Amino acid sequence: MPEHGAETIELERRIDFGVNDTYDVASERWNFHYPLKTSANQFRQVIKRLGTKLEAASKNPTLMHATIEPPEAKATQTLYVMNDGGMVPMRSEWRECKLAVMFRDDSHVKGDAHLRGKIDNGRYVAVLGEQAEFQAELQHALFIEEALKASRVVWVADGARGNWALASVLAPSATQILDWHHAIEHATDCCKALWGESANDCLELWKEGVERLLLDEDAGQLLMQLRQCLALAVGSAQRTALENLIAYYETNEARMRYGDFLRDGLLIGSGPVESAHRHVIQARMKRAGQHWGHVGGRQMARLRAVYRTTGADRFYDAIHWAGRYGPKAHNLSLFEKRRASYR
Repeated sequence: MPEHGAETIELERRIDFGVNDTYDVASERWNFHYPLKTSANQFRQVIKRLGTKLEAASKNPTLMHATIEPPEAKATQTLYVMNDGGMVPMRSEWRECKLAVMFRDDSHVKGDAHLRGKIDNGRYVAVLGEQAEFQAELQHALFIEEALKASRVVWVADGARGNWALASVLAPSATQILDWHHAIEHATDCCKALWGESANDCLELWKEGVERLLLDEDAGQLLMQLRQCLALAVGSAQRTALENLIAYYETNEARMRYGDFLRDGLLIGSGPVESAHRHVIQARMKRAGQHWGHVGGRQMARLRAVYRTTGADRFYDAIHWAGRYGPKAHNLSLFEKRRASYR
């Protein structure tokens, strides 16, 4: 630990506590475990340097994504893409952090009544910024994931139009699936609007009926029955609730062929990306009383996505290498040499 100047690389590599906890807590944990004392500001400066390196590497985003996670060897398998947005507290407002996760079908361990599902090997992309920037990041990540060679690309998201605009531009041949839970949630919200305080008496029956129709007949039969309900609606609030649900289902009808999707062995829920918001973004960036500056928030969102993609063992080296060589490289030839070290 030098008395003046930056930490040595070997020491700096081990100061990744600040990516996983607040700088004060990171310093307390370090000082408890190690004799070399650090301060919260040292963690802050290390993370700032890593964030700056990552931003420099992002000037060559294809190489950066290739460095943090090499392309899958089994590129012909089904590739899942799931994206969603979540709010992060800034100093003057709340801003949306856009997040996506990509993984091959054999990387997903399905859950059951006793075990939660999980992703063994996923690529995370996080942008605290505009949709255009997020789209560009996803485009480079999909290139490295060799999406064009995948036997099938499956894009799962909620009903926000921006999600499907991304899917249509970046993966026009992808199978688009409306998240099952969002589809059912809209139906239950409609039920509550129709029956008000007495909705609890019929909510389960309504929900079971919607689920059965979606699984057995897909959305067509359900839409027909909802239109029949609309003809019997007497109040303006009831009509509005039904009209909104019908419009939502009509817009997403092709994305709600859940029976066909399940028979093909596809996932129909966006649980992996919703879980990612918790363990990638919220676990570090949504603490009580925490507010982020523009630069620090952008850097931390990127760092968290890289950390969850590479794991602790490759996190620092991947950023250090990409930040040092990425801006100088104009193709992937340099990366091919680097890739050999992963084998």
